[in-house]
Amino acid sequence: MLSKAGYSPEAIILELLASGEFIEVFRQVCKLGLIGQLPLHSRTSQYGQLSRIQRLIDLIEKPMMLSLEEIRSGRFSTELILEQKSGYVKFRKLMEEVANHPLRQAEIAVKNKVKIPYEIL
Repeated sequence: MLSKAGYSPEAIILELLASGEFIEVFRQVCKLGLIGQLPLHSRTSQYGQLSRIQRLIDLIEKPMMLSLEEIRSGRFSTELILEQKSGYVKFRKLMEEVANHPLRQAEIAVKNKVKIPYEIL
């Protein structure tokens, strides 16, 4: 989405991953809970999250329910067994696609150029 809006893959990687912000947010979610960590954000962030979360829920609810139904019905399990029997042809193709995605390539480039303090992990 950010790349479609004109942001470079390198800028996206630096902001989302190299800053360590994701790590800190998820650390606080584990400690305080999804709602409990909200006051740690700026008022702007809090308002933005609370006033726009329903858009995300509306967007992902139907696909997530479909995935859940595929798991419950056994369709996913059947698909996975067939994928295993085929030698993981589709899986390998999917892995190749994500490995060649511009964000993955930017991630590699950024890690090679910038010293990221991974001790924050």
